[in-house]
Amino acid sequence: MNRFAAPGRLARLGIPVLRWYGRRLAGASSPLIVNLCLTRHCNFRCDHCYVPHEDSIGNMPWALYTGILRQLRSMRTAYLYLSGGEPLLLPDLEERIRLAKQVVPYVHLVTNGFLLDSSRAISLARAGVDLVSLSLDGDQETHDAVRNQPGSYRRVLNALALLSRQNPPVTCQIVTQAAPWNVDQLEYLARLTDGLAFELRITAHVAYPRLADPEPARRWRETITEASIERLQEALDRFQAHYGRPYDPFLRLMPGYYRRLRDGSDFGDELFTRPCPVPLFYVNILEDGEVFACPGMKSSLYPGTGTDYGSFSCARQSLADVFGSEGYRSMQRALRDCAACRDYLASCYVRPRLHFPLGNLIRYRLVPTWTRRGRGLSRPDGCGD
Repeated sequence: MNRFAAPGRLARLGIPVLRWYGRRLAGASSPLIVNLCLTRHCNFRCDHCYVPHEDSIGNMPWALYTGILRQLRSMRTAYLYLSGGEPLLLPDLEERIRLAKQVVPYVHLVTNGFLLDSSRAISLARAGVDLVSLSLDGDQETHDAVRNQPGSYRRVLNALALLSRQNPPVTCQIVTQAAPWNVDQLEYLARLTDGLAFELRITAHVAYPRLADPEPARRWRETITEASIERLQEALDRFQAHYGRPYDPFLRLMPGYYRRLRDGSDFGDELFTRPCPVPLFYVNILEDGEVFACPGMKSSLYPGTGTDYGSFSCARQSLADVFGSEGYRSMQRALRDCAACRDYLASCYVRPRLHFPLGNLIRYRLVPTWTRRGRGLSRPDGCGD
């Protein structure tokens, strides 16, 4: 059975989250979850990626990084993403993780895994990283084609094997895009992760405006037919039934999202008609110190999205001053009714809406409105129990 990491995360984050809620009730404005983009440099050139690769864009300076961590300690931040670009390009990544673990209870590294060898697997484990996410989009042919990097599939599997052997073990998560063009790969990935005993996290291909013109994006859009969407729905149903769990509300949104991409139809789920809590507890900080809440506002990371609410930077002022400023508070209020995630369905923005505030956790996660069950998936040869 798949070793899902969520229960462990909840156990370790329970008290820190309650402390953050206490600060919130007392009137403090601070982020519960922070995503630090350590670098824009990357060794991949994925067709679907929104991150630009201009030579002028670099790494987060050490002084800025340590200054941010000192502020996160006082703000009681509970969950920290370290992402990029590709974080493994940083020679001091392990030192950054060690320092982060002194400040934040849970540290999550997002990487493509290509550069992870045995020595780095050991050093990452010793640094104390809690969770490592690696992208895998299907079998070898599919993944290597999507990532424009021959050999990347085998390198991901090798990275997973190396991390799983560490003591203490590093929790691993495989993240895959579910889309009409790789629908036939979802069952393969479910069987693979069962055999490897890793968590499989399914997200959607995010169609940011900057990706509207490239030829690969055009070809992929042409695969979005009603038949392919129905096949995707069937595959998601079987995936849910395989694990015998309530239907994941995020996965339930995907067919409607692809119909919206295909013809502009509005799938109008109630999740997007309720005020969005994400800007109140989630924040992104880019390598130059730019601070923003989600793709609903323009930034140098998500060009072409949303409305420009102004520029906020923790390189010029403290995070406390940013969050306490009238401009940032105004942006938080405006984004409550944004609903731009209907157009992009970015997992890291939509999924938090299913957990916060407490009422959403009860409504969408603990008391699911409907469950689908059906035929499970058989395991491929060579996968363990």
